[in-house]
Amino acid sequence: MKHAFLLTGQKRKDSAEHDLRQFERYLDKENQENDYVIFTVEAEKLDERKKIVKKLKKHATVVQAAPLAGTELERFVNSQAKQYDVTFLDEAITLFLEVTTADLQARKTEIEKLALYVGPGGTITKDTVNELVSKSLEDNVFTLIDAISSGQAERALMMYQDLVFQGEEPIKLVALIGRQLRMMSLIIDMEERGYSQQKMAQGLGVPPFVVGKIRKKTTGLNPRALNEALATLAEVDYKMKTGYADKETAMVTYIARLSQQLHEV
Repeated sequence: MKHAFLLTGQKRKDSAEHDLRQFERYLDKENQENDYVIFTVEAEKLDERKKIVKKLKKHATVVQAAPLAGTELERFVNSQAKQYDVTFLDEAITLFLEVTTADLQARKTEIEKLALYVGPGGTITKDTVNELVSKSLEDNVFTLIDAISSGQAERALMMYQDLVFQGEEPIKLVALIGRQLRMMSLIIDMEERGYSQQKMAQGLGVPPFVVGKIRKKTTGLNPRALNEALATLAEVDYKMKTGYADKETAMVTYIARLSQQLHEV
């Protein structure tokens, strides 16, 4: 059974009412060793208060399928590299995880490409990763934000135009830029509250090295200006979606203004 939200505390308007009495009676039956029923739940946790959850945990095996993070990801990369008899330098692993998507299959493909390039017994360096690995859209947007936060408006505009030329929709780029700016704002706030990098990563649901990258970008930024930039971006998004503004003109103007706005006192 897919999307078993009935096992969570989530309330969904589109979900039907479930009469679980028959299923509960089935769970209470004996001799179920050869019966296999699989439930998938897209949620952080099950609702332990529910009777059906208690019964299931008593009779079933719960398997966590959370995305790999931190040292688990590094072990995954190293284990894949070992299959090809190649080695990643530590700095190369860090860069590889930064520039690739969270899709493990896509990462496997990139590791295979790197391994074929360096050959058996070879070593994968940062230069190898920079030269061969296809950057994800989110990483390209991060680099664009890096240029903006560094006051390099011309470079940021060139990168934006490149993304549009590659077929990326301006509205999609607005969403990704907004996500990066919100994370920057949250990290500034967490830092003021004395959060550790590990705790920040847990709160944001991203690997610690991502928090480290973003923290570097927030140095010297005005928090008030950052929040104003988010409000302006929401306005740009609305105007683009409702046809009140030309997408290209609105984004070019926003990026040019943002590179100045973030450093205003």
